[in-house]
Amino acid sequence: MISNIMVIPGFGWDDLIPWLILVGIAAAITIGSIALYRGVVVPKKREKQRVLTEVKTIFDDAINLEHLLVLYKGTGTCIFFKSYGSEQIDPELIGGFLTAVSSFGKEMSTQEALNEISYGDKMLLLADGEFIRVALVLGKKASLILRKHLKEFIDNFEKIYKDVLPNWRGQLNYFRNSGQIVDDILNTSIILPHQISFEFADIKEIKDPKAKEVLKIAQNCCAEADREFFFIATLLQQAAEGSRKETAEVFLGIKELRDKKILIPIEISAIEKPAISQQELNLINQKVSALANLNPEEKQKLVNDLAQMGPIEREAYLSSLVGQQEIVSAPIQSHVGTIVIEDKKTAKKEIKILVKQAIIAKKEKDYEKAVSIFHSSAMIASSWELSHEFISIEETVRKTRIEDLSTKKKTAEKEAKELVKQKNYAGASAKFKEASKHASEIFKLGVTEMMKEVKRLTNKANEYEKLK
Repeated sequence: MISNIMVIPGFGWDDLIPWLILVGIAAAITIGSIALYRGVVVPKKREKQRVLTEVKTIFDDAINLEHLLVLYKGTGTCIFFKSYGSEQIDPELIGGFLTAVSSFGKEMSTQEALNEISYGDKMLLLADGEFIRVALVLGKKASLILRKHLKEFIDNFEKIYKDVLPNWRGQLNYFRNSGQIVDDILNTSIILPHQISFEFADIKEIKDPKAKEVLKIAQNCCAEADREFFFIATLLQQAAEGSRKETAEVFLGIKELRDKKILIPIEISAIEKPAISQQELNLINQKVSALANLNPEEKQKLVNDLAQMGPIEREAYLSSLVGQQEIVSAPIQSHVGTIVIEDKKTAKKEIKILVKQAIIAKKEKDYEKAVSIFHSSAMIASSWELSHEFISIEETVRKTRIEDLSTKKKTAEKEAKELVKQKNYAGASAKFKEASKHASEIFKLGVTEMMKEVKRLTNKANEYEKLK
């Protein structure tokens, strides 16, 4: 007799169904999370990086721009001049700029689409259209974005004034509102004084807490100066000292307030417009009366236009009226070493060669060389209006700089820790500050999570500053 036999039922499909459902649910959640991250989180991060980089470039380029000159190629006359610098300009310096801009390329057989030349401690970025030559007077070398924007400005200017430029005869009033074209493309209004204009209902539309804090600081700037306007430079300084926020965070707050028309730029001439003296009026009449190519009615109209301008702009026009000469543009070609680029096909080929060279330099950790080569390829892309290539190179440059700064940050922090072991607290504090600065630059390039590192390293620097 066998009495201890146990029958174990088989494991059929019915028993698998609950497990399959659970696995399916888990898989669906995982796939959904990945899809959500890739479809929502990643694009949001990229957009925030893009905006941060864009805002930083807008500020940097606007601050770098000191003067803009537009010359009519037919006569070499300055038809539009705008000064964006905060310092007073020497009239002789204006004349020097005009001479350098109008005479550039006379003896050249070919020129670049965008020419950058040194003038004293300034840089002149020049480009020609069909009827005009435009020069940007800069405090330092132009960014890739600024180069691209200069070409856009020329295209827009000639398109807007296409009915005026071919037969222009000295009437300056046509171009009086050209500053708006400049601001639309170069965002120059960021360096103008701003006033606050909002209703209490507008505050509800401000989503970013940084923007609300920036608005409070702007109100304090106006209250402390006892006036209805403030300068962005003052706002940045107050924000850095009062809120301990990074400049890039303040930039984003300012951008939102400007976009919502809560901070509005105002022309300096609207604040204070100096009256023209009789002596200045006589000088204008004297110079205009010497112009042989204008009839009496045109001369009187020109005198009236000049009298309405500020002293700096008037000086630019009068200086260019003295020695008028036609500006002749040499044929535009791009050079890479001994190679002459004459078409888009050759441009694309040379860009690929340069990008490969830059990638090799990047792999060898020679970041400075890599960025320099990338810049050369981007300039070719900009000159030949290869937008896709330009955007791709610009993003690669951003990533290369981030990699370079990350390496420098790690090195500085490692050295700081070694100095702490040696009880050299002053040196350690300095190195932590250096690491924090690198982290801040990475943040400005769009890596938003780096803000935590900035704060951590700054706290470390302050901690060892107290122990030294």
